[in-house]
Amino acid sequence: MDRTPIWLRQGQMMLIVGQTQSGKSIVATTFARGFDTGSVVAYDPKSDPDAVLPNCFVTRDAAEVVRHLPGRVIWQPRRQDQAKLRASWDRICGRLLDVAERGYSGTIVVHELYDLADAHSVGPAFRQVVTQGAKIAGGPDKGGGSVGAILVTQRPVNFPVAFRTEMSHIVCLPLAGKSDREYMAELMEDREDPEGSVTRVSRFALPHDYSWWYRSPEHRLTLHDPVALPH
Repeated sequence: MDRTPIWLRQGQMMLIVGQTQSGKSIVATTFARGFDTGSVVAYDPKSDPDAVLPNCFVTRDAAEVVRHLPGRVIWQPRRQDQAKLRASWDRICGRLLDVAERGYSGTIVVHELYDLADAHSVGPAFRQVVTQGAKIAGGPDKGGGSVGAILVTQRPVNFPVAFRTEMSHIVCLPLAGKSDREYMAELMEDREDPEGSVTRVSRFALPHDYSWWYRSPEHRLTLHDPVALPH
């Protein structure tokens, strides 16, 4: 397997897909730990120990998340707040955009994307984070900042259409369903071997050992194991 380190830079977007217990949260949190400066907001609906980030304020209240920005926050919403999750998340994203305009860059880590958006429904601020977050107010050179994203989901068919072309980095962990693998194969097409890469991702059901496919910003496909993650 490939053991080349992979670096997720400020303002870039990463999609992580895999079935339950495939290691998605571990992969997402490992990359998120690379951002030791700037704001971080992690949406963690299951209070997952694999989603813990250092030096983060943990809250169940969306208003507390907004008040702590710029800052580092883990949001673990209450069950009774499920009906307004998407509206609350959009307010959080709006606040991140506001502080990025003043030069405070940030990163969102969403451990279950379908809770907050689906294929055809995305809040306006969340959409702006993903489609325009790389360079808010002109970016650091002009006094602005950026907002990047690490988005985690079990089912790629629910992935927002508006986000498809924005993902610089794509990670695919084990997926049992062939239709899910076929969807991911299209997203992860290797520019130098498009037919071969699509065949490999769609036909090869990864073993349940935390190995993973990775498509780089240069549209190159490689197979990795956990030791290739940055520490």
